[in-house]
Amino acid sequence: MRNSIFKKLITILLATVFAAGLFGDALPAKADTAAKPSRAKLTVSAGADGKSVTLSIAKTKNAAGYKIMVKKPGSDKFVKLKTLKQDGTEKRTYTAKKLSAGEYVFKVRAYSKKNSKTVWGKYSKTAALTVGAASYAPNAATDVGYITKAKTTIETEYLIFDIDPGIYVVPQLAAKADGIFRAMEAVTGLRVMDGKYHDYKITVHVSRYEAQDTAAENSGPTGGSDDEIWIAPSDLFVESGYAFAHELGHAFNREFTGGFAGTVMDEGFATYTEMLAAEYLAEHDPDLGAILCSPDLVKYNMMLEDYEVMYDRSVEYWMKHADEAYDFCGNGAYGLGFRLMGYLDESFGDYTSWFETYDGLYTAKISLPEYDPEEGLTDKTVANLAIRALKTTYGDTVLDGFYSWMRSNEYGRFDADDYYDRCNAFASVSAYTVYPFYYWAENKTKLPGGEMTEYSDLTVFIAPAEFYLREYKGEDTSALILNVSAGTTVELYDADGKLIDTVQSEKIPLTGVASVKLVGKGETVFNITGYHIYDYVYH
Repeated sequence: MRNSIFKKLITILLATVFAAGLFGDALPAKADTAAKPSRAKLTVSAGADGKSVTLSIAKTKNAAGYKIMVKKPGSDKFVKLKTLKQDGTEKRTYTAKKLSAGEYVFKVRAYSKKNSKTVWGKYSKTAALTVGAASYAPNAATDVGYITKAKTTIETEYLIFDIDPGIYVVPQLAAKADGIFRAMEAVTGLRVMDGKYHDYKITVHVSRYEAQDTAAENSGPTGGSDDEIWIAPSDLFVESGYAFAHELGHAFNREFTGGFAGTVMDEGFATYTEMLAAEYLAEHDPDLGAILCSPDLVKYNMMLEDYEVMYDRSVEYWMKHADEAYDFCGNGAYGLGFRLMGYLDESFGDYTSWFETYDGLYTAKISLPEYDPEEGLTDKTVANLAIRALKTTYGDTVLDGFYSWMRSNEYGRFDADDYYDRCNAFASVSAYTVYPFYYWAENKTKLPGGEMTEYSDLTVFIAPAEFYLREYKGEDTSALILNVSAGTTVELYDADGKLIDTVQSEKIPLTGVASVKLVGKGETVFNITGYHIYDYVYH
C-alpha cells in the first residue's frame, strides 16, 4: 500500500518537473507552430508608363512572407498574383507590369512558417487602381462643356449625376469624378460596393438655391447620406472638387456605419479623407489632384484659432457639445474631427475600423431607453455611441493621448495658415483648365490658391472659361486679357491646336486663343481680366 502511494507521488513529481521545463530540452516544447502575423497594410501606385502598378507592403510583425491577390478588370474573383518569400525591404514591394487598361483590386496577407507549418494573417484592406491614365483635358479645343437645357442624368462607373436645368457641365466630367472616387477608395481602403448598406451607385444632385438672388455659383444645398450627395454648380469641378469629395466622404461613411455618428466623427472623417485623397493624387495623378484641390487648402479651412480653449475641455466633452467647438475653430467640430481622424490613422494604423463597431451600436439603438422612434437619438446620445465605438475598437485609453499627439503634430502636419501667401505647387501638373470663380462677394478667373504659381511647361485651357463667361454668365468676352509675370514665356494656340505666337508680355490679348502654354520652369501670376469683375474686398 505504502509502495503504491510512493510510486504515485514519484510519478506526479516527475510530471510536474518536466512540465516546468526544469530538465531543459529533455522533452519537446508544446508550441510547435509559428506566431500568427499581424494584419498586413498595402499601398499601390501607378507606374509612369500607364501600364504597371507597384505594390508596397508595410513591415508586418511575425511575417516571413506575403501572398498578393488581385481581382482583374471584369472579374469578380481574386486570384493569386505573387508570393514574396522574405520580409526584407526589397521583398515587400512588387511591380505588376504590362497590364491592360481597367481597374485592378489588390489585397495581401502575411504568413509565418515553422516546421513546415504555415500560419496566415488576415487579409489587408483592398486597394484599387485604374490602369491606363484618363485624360482630364478637353477632347479638343472646341470641347468647352455645355449648359443643361433640361433635367440631365449622367451615369459614370460609380456615380449617377442628377443635374438641374441651366447648370454648366465641364468636359470629361465622368473621368474626373470617377478618378476622385477611386482615390478616395485607395486612401480609405474601403470598397463602397462592399458596404453593408450599398444598393446601387451614389447619386450626385447638382442644383442651386432657387430663391437666392446671387451670382454665386457655390450657392446651393450641400450634404451627403448613404446613397446621395448634394452639391452646388461650381462644385462640379469648376471652382474645384472640394465640396464634391467632402460630401462623397459622407456617403463612404454611411455605407458602413448606417447612421449619423456625430459632427466630430462624420465631418472629421469626410475632411480627413478629402485631404488624404488630395495628397494621394498630388503624388500619383497631379493633373487630377489640381482639379480636386490642394491638400493645404483643406488644412487651411480646418485651422484652429485658440488651442487653449480646446485643451481646456476633454475630447469627449467636445464630441457631446459639438456646437460649442466654434469657440476655438472657425469650422467648429470639423477641425477637431479632422485632427482626431489623423490621430487614429497615424497612432493606430487606420481611422475606419470603428465603423463596424458603431454600426452594431447604432443598429441596436432601439434598445436604448432614450430612443424615440419619431425624434431619433439626441446629439449627446449619438456622441456617447461614437465614444463607445472608439474605445471598443482601439482600447479604453484611445482618447487619452490625443491632445499630446496634437501638440507634437499640429505644426508642419496640419498647419497651413499661409496657404494663400504661398506659391501654388503646379510644377508636376502638365495640363489644367482654368475657370471663373463666382462667389457672393467677388469673382475672378485665375489658377487656384495664392497669386503666384510654380510651373513647368504647363498647358492651360482657356476656351472653356471663355464659353463659361460668355454663354453661362452672359459676359462680354471680346477683350479678355491674360496677365502673367514679367519674363514669362507664353505660347498661344488656336482652336485647332496650332501655334499662333510665342510672346513675353505681362498682358496678352486672348482673342482667338483656345489654350496657352507656360514654357519652361518658373513662377508667375496667372489671371484673366477684361470682363465685369466685382470685388467687395472679401477674403
